[in-house]
Amino acid sequence: MHRFQLRVVLDERFDPDDVKLDLRTNELHPLHEHDLHVAVSPCGGAELALTLTAVDLWTALLTTMALVRNCGYVPSAVEASGTTALSHSDDEWPADLLLQVPGTDTEHNDAG
Repeated sequence: MHRFQLRVVLDERFDPDDVKLDLRTNELHPLHEHDLHVAVSPCGGAELALTLTAVDLWTALLTTMALVRNCGYVPSAVEASGTTALSHSDDEWPADLLLQVPGTDTEHNDAG
């Protein structure tokens, strides 16, 4: 899994103060789970900055877009960048979670 920083510029109809009020009055707001920061966008509307964990950039973008739309906001621009990998080496994963491919043996390979 990877962590992604996303910046979502909301449609100019969404005032930053109104978004902040919405978030303050709803402690269970779904955006609170993603290290959310609200700022003023260059066009004067609200801009959301959040951090999301996902398997790849595409999933992070789609999840963010769905989350923002589900909260009733209309995004006009989205920007994403990767931050850090949260992956594990094979020996850190429980053996039953590792992919087992029948017929392969990495220790006894006839090709070499």
